[in-house]
Amino acid sequence: MRCPDVLVFDRAYPAYIDLAKHFKEKGALVYFEPEGISPVNQKNVEKLIALSDVVKYSGKRIKDTTQFEKYTDKLFIETRSEGGFTFPSVNVACCCGSGTARRIYG
Repeated sequence: MRCPDVLVFDRAYPAYIDLAKHFKEKGALVYFEPEGISPVNQKNVEKLIALSDVVKYSGKRIKDTTQFEKYTDKLFIETRSEGGFTFPSVNVACCCGSGTARRIYG
């Protein structure tokens, strides 16, 4: 099987940690879109964020983003349904249909 260029997932299952490790070692870009963070999945979410290159999350579901600030090697995208997103000093609107992005760390 050929290695994918991008691995995309949205759940914090333990098996996805293994997949992310495997495909990242093979050169794939790892894209994680957590549905939320709870006491039940917190550790798995943290492991998957650490392995990911891009993390896109809903600002309505994940309100405390201080845990993301320690990462300097990732692109974090916070989506909002009622705005654009800010990237340094450029304001850009999302036309993807899932909402809009407001904050990018990285």
